Amino acid sequence: MVNNANEINFVEVCGLEHSPLAIAITVGENHVIHCANDAFGRLCQCPPRELVRQPFHKAIHGNSQLSAALDRVYVSGNPETLLNHEHLTTSQGLEYWSFVIWSVNSNTEEPPHLMVQVTNTTEAMALQAQAEAARAHVRDINEALLKSILKQQELAEEAAEAARIRAEDQARIARQAQLVAIADERRQLACEIHDTMAQSFTGILIQVRVVKRIASLEPALAANLVDLVEALAQEGLSEARMSIAALQPDAAQFRDVVAALHATVERSQSRTQVQIQLETADAPESIPPHIGMYLLRIASEALANTIQHASANTIRIELAQVNDRLELRIKDDGCGFDIEDNTNSGFGLTSIKHRAERLGGKLVVTTAPGHGTEIAVSIPIPRSKF
Repeated sequence: MVNNANEINFVEVCGLEHSPLAIAITVGENHVIHCANDAFGRLCQCPPRELVRQPFHKAIHGNSQLSAALDRVYVSGNPETLLNHEHLTTSQGLEYWSFVIWSVNSNTEEPPHLMVQVTNTTEAMALQAQAEAARAHVRDINEALLKSILKQQELAEEAAEAARIRAEDQARIARQAQLVAIADERRQLACEIHDTMAQSFTGILIQVRVVKRIASLEPALAANLVDLVEALAQEGLSEARMSIAALQPDAAQFRDVVAALHATVERSQSRTQVQIQLETADAPESIPPHIGMYLLRIASEALANTIQHASANTIRIELAQVNDRLELRIKDDGCGFDIEDNTNSGFGLTSIKHRAERLGGKLVVTTAPGHGTEIAVSIPIPRSKF
């Protein structure tokens, strides 16, 4: 409780005379300064004792910035309505002032004594603005980082989806390639059966039918034909074994294709009256086994088809190396056929075409009714392979 406020220096009593905060105590409704500390004197540009008994508003008139700020926050002449952190824009820039007021003797019957704390908070507000700007900058960085992370996640998901689709495509292509390989292998086996065992069985069947017709009339000739049937069976067995060996194209017997061709021609000549001529003067001495195998199968198929269907008197077979290609030609003077008539395109020509294509080569058939037939196969072979 304060009994005689005029005789008490509240600033000294409270030990605030040397406080860095600018503090003054006012008395009465006119807010006359009762006492003030040194910081308040410096703020008002006047010694503290000279400020005593001056109205608060007049005392701070020496500081134009503070006076103007107080003018803005002083409402209805009542300092208790002063607002905190009001600001004043001056020619020197933006100034911030804080006013804190509380009653010293609110429980006495004497006029109220108000203690006013005045602080220039420009630097603090600047720091606060910088801190807010820094926080805003951090928020922007965080938002940008979050967007970047989300974008990276989206890209990663897209990449994973693309990888999944690519893997499915590769698996599908692999399955398709496997099916093509299986179909190609089956076609190759069909060709092997047709070119070897099927031909041997056909020959055996023909000879057996002849034997049945002449057995009682010409026993000696029938016996010779039985021997021929046995030879055909042996040959068919040998061809079957060769077909099995052909599945491993390193078989040595296919490297010397010239010798293999001569053996094939000799076997065919022994069973037919058609004259078979073989020309291999320009053929290489050795070729890769898998190429030799295919060439031998092509020649055997073409020779068998000509003997069986062409009604020819002469068949000429030529094998030659022309630059980096092997040229195989089988030409006859038989009846020929209409190349456009699909009924004349049997399994034999299809087999020859597939074999040539497997070697990267091509098949050309030249024929016409009554003008014989020429089958030409051209296969590329690098010189380094010889």
